[in-house]
Amino acid sequence: MKKTLIAFVLLVIVGVSAYYYSEASKHPDPLKSDDYIAVSSVQLYADFEKDEVAATKKYADKTLKVDGIVTKIELNEERYTLYLNTNNEMGNVICEMNVSENEKLLPIISQPKQIEIYGTCNGFLMDVQMNKCKVGKIIDIK
Repeated sequence: MKKTLIAFVLLVIVGVSAYYYSEASKHPDPLKSDDYIAVSSVQLYADFEKDEVAATKKYADKTLKVDGIVTKIELNEERYTLYLNTNNEMGNVICEMNVSENEKLLPIISQPKQIEIYGTCNGFLMDVQMNKCKVGKIIDIK
């Protein structure tokens, strides 16, 4: 009985590990990708607002390079959340990123800054959602 339980637990662990490994390989480092869609935060949000189905087909689960103006930054349990301006009071482009992968760049961001973010688009839910984001360039706005 104990051997069966141990075998089952090991099988579950191997299965979960394989699943996470396969998911991670689908989304390589966005800064190292040459295969991305370049779009502004304003245009990205407008595309989803105009036709969510078409925008989902175009952007979801793809690597994007998004240029936009940072309107807000939050730190939530080892994750930064950046909000990019969309010229629409109803929503933002929200970029989730790991602190450890972006710690050198994010402390120097103070509003307003034009920023270039690379990440994977998760779709639209009041805001355009992006994850696994990394900072490309930061430009002062004068």
